Amino acid sequence: MPAYTYQAINRDKQSVADTIIATTIEDAKRSLASQGYKVESIKPVKPKNGLKINLHQGIPLLERATLFRYLATMVNAGLPLTDSIEVYSQDSQIPKLKDILNQTQQKLQQGKPLSHALSLYPDSFDKTTIAIIEAGEISGTLTKSLDYLSRQLYSEYKLKQKVKSAMMYPVIIVSAMSGVGMILIFFVLPKIAPIFLQMNVDLPTFSRVVLTGGLFISKNSVTVFSIIFMILAGLGIGLAQKKGRQLAIKIISLLPAIQTLLDQLDVARFCRTLSTLLSSGVSINEALFIVVGSLSQVKFNKLAPLFKEEVQKGKPLSDVMRAQKKIFPNMVTRMVATGERTGTVDSMLSELADHYEQEIDTTLNNFTSVLEPVLLLLVGVGVGAMVLAVIAPIYSLIGGIESATPGR
Repeated sequence: MPAYTYQAINRDKQSVADTIIATTIEDAKRSLASQGYKVESIKPVKPKNGLKINLHQGIPLLERATLFRYLATMVNAGLPLTDSIEVYSQDSQIPKLKDILNQTQQKLQQGKPLSHALSLYPDSFDKTTIAIIEAGEISGTLTKSLDYLSRQLYSEYKLKQKVKSAMMYPVIIVSAMSGVGMILIFFVLPKIAPIFLQMNVDLPTFSRVVLTGGLFISKNSVTVFSIIFMILAGLGIGLAQKKGRQLAIKIISLLPAIQTLLDQLDVARFCRTLSTLLSSGVSINEALFIVVGSLSQVKFNKLAPLFKEEVQKGKPLSDVMRAQKKIFPNMVTRMVATGERTGTVDSMLSELADHYEQEIDTTLNNFTSVLEPVLLLLVGVGVGAMVLAVIAPIYSLIGGIESATPGR
């Protein structure tokens, strides 16, 4: 979203100059008017060096974890929050984060809380982050909340790195196999297909289909490349949308092993994030609504209204979770029930998160150990099929030559 600088008169008849984030300049004016401002002038922020800086583009997870760990340490040591942000901004190597922190510092100097300043950048700082910081500001324990937040982000980062590391081998194998197949289809087959198809040789059906396809590609290479590019671009655009990602998750979750992994990931994230929110002083209703809405699978997202309604009625969290047996394992509901009886729900959830993160490690190791031979087998079958498609016509050609040779 673009940023706009404005000059306005507030309700106290004072002149105010500030920056606002909005979709369009009209939206910015309406937002200011709703706050009681009389706008005198407003204009888009001009990017530095002619480059457009999208302040809402996400900040890397590890960088956010490091930022909050640094702020917790500096504030705990007695350094003012505005000075801590200024120092980190000067040392940051990420231009977007520098701009966000500079504007955040200005908001703090105007008396705005940190949670309000960061809430202007929802793609960089999600609802969980804002809720934890806001709870710390209200309770006077901002340092502790920042520390909780950094730990939660570091745990999430480690979990994502484990998944990425486990998926690296399959991605490399599939990419290499796709690359070899593309070279054969677009460069090798179009060269040899005309030679064999123009000869009066009885070709096997599979070879004829492959060679005919190679000849078609050689004659329509621009069209084929364009179609492939459009398909890949469409997939990229679709996966960039929330509904597209949900559809992709739904498709890949049809595999039992993938479904198990996704369930463990969401349960681990649910326990870790809810534990952090409760430890930071966020109310149970707000914490549940934030956590359930941030999980990857639709079946978890749909629980948000149910949790809110049932917990507001005074029903224990463990009873609400027990009614969703297909989503929450018995161990989770039992430990939450124990935590409710002893007043240690946050620590119980933290232990559950540790347990399920270990389970994810085991699931990933088992998954990759099974996937490796399967991928190798697929590579062998694919290469063998392509080789047979090319070698079979050669044998047919040699057989035709020998039968046509006198004295044979």
